[in-house]
Amino acid sequence: MKKPLAVIASVGILCSGFSLATPPIVMGMEYPVNEQGIRTEGVLTLTLDEVIERAMANDRTIIILGYQYEILKAQREMTYDSIDELEDKKEKAESNLNSIPLDEDIIRHGLLPHYQEQLGDQTYDDLSPDDPLKLEIDNATHNQRMENIHKNSALEAEVKQMTDKITDSIEDLKTGLKQNDISNKKLQLQVEETKEGIRYMVKGRYIDLLSRKEGLALQGRYIDKIKKDIYKAEQESNLGIVSYQSVRQLKRELKTQETELTKIKKVYEQDLMKLLHDLGYALTLNVEFTPPELEELEKIDANRAEEIKKSFLANSYDLKKIAQDIEKLEYDGEKLAEKDKDKDENANVKYLERMNQQELKMKLEEKKKFEDETTKYLSTLFAQADDAFELIKEKDWKKENVKEDEEKLAIQHELGLISKFDYESSKLAYEQAVFDEYMAKMAFYLKLEEIAIVEKGLRLH
Repeated sequence: MKKPLAVIASVGILCSGFSLATPPIVMGMEYPVNEQGIRTEGVLTLTLDEVIERAMANDRTIIILGYQYEILKAQREMTYDSIDELEDKKEKAESNLNSIPLDEDIIRHGLLPHYQEQLGDQTYDDLSPDDPLKLEIDNATHNQRMENIHKNSALEAEVKQMTDKITDSIEDLKTGLKQNDISNKKLQLQVEETKEGIRYMVKGRYIDLLSRKEGLALQGRYIDKIKKDIYKAEQESNLGIVSYQSVRQLKRELKTQETELTKIKKVYEQDLMKLLHDLGYALTLNVEFTPPELEELEKIDANRAEEIKKSFLANSYDLKKIAQDIEKLEYDGEKLAEKDKDKDENANVKYLERMNQQELKMKLEEKKKFEDETTKYLSTLFAQADDAFELIKEKDWKKENVKEDEEKLAIQHELGLISKFDYESSKLAYEQAVFDEYMAKMAFYLKLEEIAIVEKGLRLH
């Protein structure tokens, strides 16, 4: 009979392929409660969906990213306010260009109050063309107009200088908005990618603990069988049927199995405590895991594999990040080209343009390299899934064979042809075979979960 310990020790391989820091929990510890909401010391029953939801809602990384989003949002709002202020300032500066009149009628109208005493009851229009007073007023009007022309020219130059600076400042702020927009998109991608990673990682931890707990139970039953075998061997040794050496060998085996079980159980309990702490539950060993549905696991055919590949390329977080980098480089290139046109022989701008072009080419090559590697990566992933599915069939076949043997031994036991001890050994062998198939299904389930994550765009390794 295959020893359960070998199975238990291999459970950890189910969670390989992705590394992410354990998510801390910000909420307080929760205890099992009854229907009235009163705390109990009973069994804490966990479900996979609940574990994922709690881990997702309280992950420190996602919380920090949320703060970063609020910072970007505040920066964006502040930038818009600054642009509005600058545009108002520019509009007011430009409106000053019309504040100094050039129209002779307007200028004359402004000067006439100074000549009111000389005019007496007359108006300007009452004066004859050769009237000295009219000529004086016309001359004053002309001189004032020429002075206003000079003032307007100086003001126009001053306003232009001011508005040019304001325009440059506005363009810089708009460039900042573009960079803010790109940073925001990257942040959103990072949040989505982090969530998908947490979802897969938590599933792996959950399944691993569930599987190890099942294995520990089977190992306990195996140790109970050894104890019964020792009792039987001692009775047979007293009767002289077998030598006492058989008893010593069984006791050694019992000691070995109990020692190993203690070690494995200790590691399991430590990992269980870590999970409960991370999820904000009270630290208790009395935990029940609700197993996932394993009855409708299907092999991935060629058509489905092609769909997954297309979906991965369309949703790939890595490709989206590269696309965002390309977008920024192209935008920076356009801005550098504008500066190069405005300022002749600007060596620094030309160097920056060359660097920008090389960085852009590098990103495009990075994108092509990633796309080229995708086929190989997915082929390996699908091959692993096929192997995992075939292992289920193999374990099922072995289970059916053991079951057939167990049914034959059951008949022999009823007829008195074999002892109860031999029959119970066959029952435990069947339990082992069932467990082996269960473990194979768990491994395939996690591989399908990995593929599901990949389909959403996250490459795990």
